[in-house]
Amino acid sequence: MKNHELPEQKERITKEWYKTIKRFEPIEGAQYSWIWDYAKYRLEWAFEKTRYVEEKSLSLLKLVLAISAGSWAVFTFLATKNLSMGVWSKNFAYLAICCLAASGVFCLMAAWPSEHVYPQSEDKAIECANLYKRDDAARASFALIIGDSSEQERLVTAKKAKLVNIGAGFVLVAVIAFTLSLLAR
Repeated sequence: MKNHELPEQKERITKEWYKTIKRFEPIEGAQYSWIWDYAKYRLEWAFEKTRYVEEKSLSLLKLVLAISAGSWAVFTFLATKNLSMGVWSKNFAYLAICCLAASGVFCLMAAWPSEHVYPQSEDKAIECANLYKRDDAARASFALIIGDSSEQERLVTAKKAKLVNIGAGFVLVAVIAFTLSLLAR
C-alpha cells in the first residue's frame, strides 16, 4: 500500500460506512443492544492489533540498536588489533550500517502514534440519540459510526505491519552483510 493510497482508502471506507448509517432504519421489536457491545469489542480489537504491531516495531528497534552496538564493539576490537579491512569487507560493513539505519527509520515510522483513529465526538452520539426514540436503536446507529473508526484503525494497522516487515527485512540484510564483512577480510 503506497502512502498516497491510505488517505484515499480511508475516505472511500468512510463514505461507504456513512451511506450505511444513513440507510439504517430500526425495525420495531428488533433488539439492537448487543450491537453496541460488539462495536465496542471490535474497536478495542482493532486498537489492540495496532498496539501489538507498534510493540513489535519497538522490539525490532531494540534489536537494531543491539546489533549496532555489537557491530561497533567487534569493529572496535578489530581496530585495536590493527587488523585492516579489505575493500569487500568495508563495502559489506557500509551496507550493514545503511540497512540498520533504514530498519531503524521504518521501525520509528511504524511506532509513530499520530495515525491512530480518535474516538468519535459526543455530538455524533447526541445526533444518534436525537434521531431514534429507542435507546438500543440509537446505540445501533452510533455503533455503525464506531464501525467506521474500526475500519480506519484496521488500515493503520496494516500500514504499520508492512513497515515493520520492511524493517525486519533490512535487519536480515544487515546481519548477512555484517557477517560477510567479517568473512571477507
